[in-house]
Amino acid sequence: MMLSIVGLSVLGFDLDISPVALEAYQQSVVEMSPLVLMGIVTIPGFLSLLIPSLVKHRNAQDTLKKLLMQIIHDKLASPATENPKDLLDMILPHATTDEAVSHTLTFMVAGHDTSSSSLGFIFGTLASHPEAISAIRAEYKRVVSKYGSLTTWEAIAELEYTHAVIQETLRLNAVTFGAIPRTTLENDNVPMSDGSTVFIPKLRLRSA
Repeated sequence: MMLSIVGLSVLGFDLDISPVALEAYQQSVVEMSPLVLMGIVTIPGFLSLLIPSLVKHRNAQDTLKKLLMQIIHDKLASPATENPKDLLDMILPHATTDEAVSHTLTFMVAGHDTSSSSLGFIFGTLASHPEAISAIRAEYKRVVSKYGSLTTWEAIAELEYTHAVIQETLRLNAVTFGAIPRTTLENDNVPMSDGSTVFIPKLRLRSA
């Protein structure tokens, strides 16, 4: 479901109805196993090595890029419209074709994986909080009865409890992992004994 939504909102194209596009997308995403992550971090050009799984990944990426190029060419050949229907419509007037492909791929991968993971965390959390489910349903009924639907920003803005549930769930559950770089602004001294090991539990900081 999320892949279809992301495809329509980013490209104006439903990836679920195209077996070639769906397979290319699924194979273009590298599974971040500990071994792959170690290779990326320690071996320069790791993703370009002739490892069968990585070759398959690169071929799928090429297929996906060709599909995106065709969608872009079709859009450019169509009469211009004042009302963009998707994200790509807003990107194209201000970017080259290569830039548009790069941006749309980024939005597709980041938008699909993070949204799917977030929904999983939200539904899993709500399953153990029936009172929150009741409150969300009551809020939904109140807003829909007032606006008739959730198709306006004004209606969405009134889903305050629902928004709070989403934000709290994401605070407790990290959608992405990895180091977040920071730049020090001033000198400091932290006394430590020789041979000490420092581990900063980034995931744990979210629930502190």
